Amino acid sequence: MNRHLTADLPGTGGQLKATPEDFRVDEVALWEPSGEGAHRWLRIEKRAVTTHEVVQQLARTLRIAERDIGFAGLKDARAVATQWLSLPANAEARLADFTHPRVSVLEVVPHSSKLRIGELAGNRFAIVLRDVGPEALPRAQAILAVLMRRGVPNWFGAQRFGTKGDSDQIGAALARNDCAEALALFLGRPSRQEHDPRARAARQAFDEGRLDDAAALLPMRMRLEAVVLHAYRDHGDPLRALWKIPKRLRLLFLSAFQARLFNRCLEARFETIDVLQEGDVAVRHDTEKAYPVLDPARDQPRADAFELSPAGPLFGPGLLRARAGVAELEERLFAAEGIGLEHRAQPFHDLHLRGERRPYRFPLRDAVVALQPDGGLRLTFELPRGCYATSVVAEVTKSTASGAEEAEESAAPAPLVE
Repeated sequence: MNRHLTADLPGTGGQLKATPEDFRVDEVALWEPSGEGAHRWLRIEKRAVTTHEVVQQLARTLRIAERDIGFAGLKDARAVATQWLSLPANAEARLADFTHPRVSVLEVVPHSSKLRIGELAGNRFAIVLRDVGPEALPRAQAILAVLMRRGVPNWFGAQRFGTKGDSDQIGAALARNDCAEALALFLGRPSRQEHDPRARAARQAFDEGRLDDAAALLPMRMRLEAVVLHAYRDHGDPLRALWKIPKRLRLLFLSAFQARLFNRCLEARFETIDVLQEGDVAVRHDTEKAYPVLDPARDQPRADAFELSPAGPLFGPGLLRARAGVAELEERLFAAEGIGLEHRAQPFHDLHLRGERRPYRFPLRDAVVALQPDGGLRLTFELPRGCYATSVVAEVTKSTASGAEEAEESAAPAPLVE
């Protein structure tokens, strides 16, 4: 994610996330809970903690499985965020026992169904940039005006690729049924992006075949890695060890590989993300439905009105294929990875790849920028689900690393694999 649609406009510079309060995200529900039913929806506010950590703590306190707790999307770890979670009604009685220093339960409402990934309309953001440069306000206003007209490049951000930045590599190994490589990436291959020296030491020990040392060195917070390592140490089978990883995380690895290939297609189409071409597949923004573009000149006015956008591939069976030169481009990029556009192979029988189309741009809604009394810049805007606020921030600041340190994505898209 290192190109800017507004490259001809100077950026503001500035520091993102000087404090968690500088990055606020509020989930916009797809619908409100009904007030009756066999589930309980919880609206929580969390500060500087991941959604997964909240789910783990809730599961332990309520004595239920993590898979019984539903959520629509992940929210940034270094932020103040509100979102909905769901749990079975019979767990509500133990909810009073849940305490976390950085999590508050704002309300509990009955509903008829569990909350599932992708069941959100979008997210509202309030972001403060510190230490911005001169003329920051007019620069930001000019950039936002272009983005509201042309759209924001729909990159999958660095958050999509995990703390070590290699979730896509794990997904690629799984897609090639190379379980030994996937396990090596999950438990080994230390990275400077992982700041904890104990974690890096444990990974180095695994790479060197010192499994007992690796188990002893793993920090307490890396419980999942410990479970997978112990399973591998017991029977030496990479696939059996990988089965210990929860389904949600295995899904994220495969979708990260899909994301990497989508980003490469977006890079190749960057200058024309708002222009329809012969052979394109477009996605309507209101319905999220994809359809082949038969007459680009006829449909371009609808693209100009932001009713639809050209869309790139998320590989898997059932993918709506492009035609002509667009198809040739996509096939060439995928061939470089050694897979096809309708690739389905992976080692888990409980996961089923599904091909989809993702727009190359997304709309920026209700964008407002203002100067803070202390000289900082405050941005507020709303984004559809699955879109990254850091893509907007990168355009405004002209930084190539905005949000690269984030541990989670601002909004999970609809399931790419299921």
